[in-house]
Amino acid sequence: MASFRPSTMRALPALVLAALVAGCSAGTTDGTTSEPRVVDLVMTEEGTFEPAAIAVRRGETVVFRVRNEDREAHEAYIGPPDAQRQHADDMSGFSGSEEGETTRHGYGIHIPPFGTGDLTYRFDEPGDLEIGCHYPGHYEAGQRASISVSDE
Repeated sequence: MASFRPSTMRALPALVLAALVAGCSAGTTDGTTSEPRVVDLVMTEEGTFEPAAIAVRRGETVVFRVRNEDREAHEAYIGPPDAQRQHADDMSGFSGSEEGETTRHGYGIHIPPFGTGDLTYRFDEPGDLEIGCHYPGHYEAGQRASISVSDE
């Protein structure tokens, strides 16, 4: 059986308190929280994303809980306009008929009809990004949402 000296017993409450405070802290040294924010993102029957505009802070991590309420498959791809154009080029041979299961690809996710999925993204730089669907004709018809990343 272990024995404790009186000096150890006096220090024990302080050590326990320090461990509890460290274990409960959600902050990081860069001022962001370690807990990601959850944003519900809906793909509608009308070919839009709801919400259509999302504001985040630089350094913030967001989990997009994506729900497709349409009979068609859709994707949610995150990136600035130039990355959206590049991704559209990469998707040019995609017919949209490959609807199967929810799948992730880089900064995007494909969601089958009436399916769901999570997409996590950390916003490291301020600026403007978009979430777009690049199934044939969807982005061009306006299936996109804007993301504004601020320093504040």
